[in-house]
Amino acid sequence: MERLTLEEAAKELDKLENDKNYWENRLEQIVSLTMPRSTDIENERVDGGARIDKLLKYTELKEELGIDDTLKYINDKILTLNQWIEGELKRLNKYGETERQIVYLREHKKIRDKYTNRIRPMTWHEIARETHYSERSVRYFYENAVKQRTNL
Repeated sequence: MERLTLEEAAKELDKLENDKNYWENRLEQIVSLTMPRSTDIENERVDGGARIDKLLKYTELKEELGIDDTLKYINDKILTLNQWIEGELKRLNKYGETERQIVYLREHKKIRDKYTNRIRPMTWHEIARETHYSERSVRYFYENAVKQRTNL
């Protein structure tokens, strides 16, 4: 089993959320096939002289694409990743690694600004999002780590 970092797990979680949204939208499109349409002045058109059962077509498309199985798999994977992230954050907090990670993110990790295209340090909000703590908690951890460093 490969070893994930919190950053990789967060990226994987975002990717899974995008996949989940795609498949939910696809399911919604298929459901719309069964919904009644606005009244049409013309008679209902029939392909090849045979009427199409909308509900049967819906179930066939749904089974053909495997939407239910795909959504179940994605939801299970999201749940598993969330549980892993929570466990990893507990482990980091237990051994004081959270403070080291926050100090690293604040002082050493640089990112490219999407508006100015310049390299800059991470903001408190970005650090909070990556570590899954609030901005205030991140600042508190950072201040404590810096105090401990200056007192030594």
